[in-house]
Amino acid sequence: MGVLIAVMAVEAAAVHTAVPWHRVAAFAGVRWLVLALSLYGIWRTIGWVATLRAYPHVLTADMLHLRVGPLTVAEVPWRLVSSVTPIGALADPPRSCLVIERPMAPPNVRIELAEPVRVVSLLGAERQVTGIALALEHPSDAVAALKSHAEQAAAT
Repeated sequence: MGVLIAVMAVEAAAVHTAVPWHRVAAFAGVRWLVLALSLYGIWRTIGWVATLRAYPHVLTADMLHLRVGPLTVAEVPWRLVSSVTPIGALADPPRSCLVIERPMAPPNVRIELAEPVRVVSLLGAERQVTGIALALEHPSDAVAALKSHAEQAAAT
């Protein structure tokens, strides 16, 4: 993600200096507006990356809270988790599968549900899903933790 932010900064500097703004006096104000918007975009991208770190997915005793930044997109009771498996590339996920990716990383853990769960998109639209594909930093540790919680819920 740092590469993306660096490229955005180089682009902002290149547009500010390389475009011949001086040839048309009417564009003098546009030059600074474009620079301001570019810097705002860099700031928003840094903020977005920070929220992904500050608001991780949360495992509680009775529920898995899936988040994208500060938004909770799904709350899955452990009793509904039927399987947790590591996966390779997810070619074409069905509509009934919620896909939560990390920047520049495909999903590597799949959770199958016994019943549909309501999820909320980043824009507020709701739908029902029966599977979840997650991109996690340490998939083997995550699979073990998710299975442990699901097994404990099934035992009670």
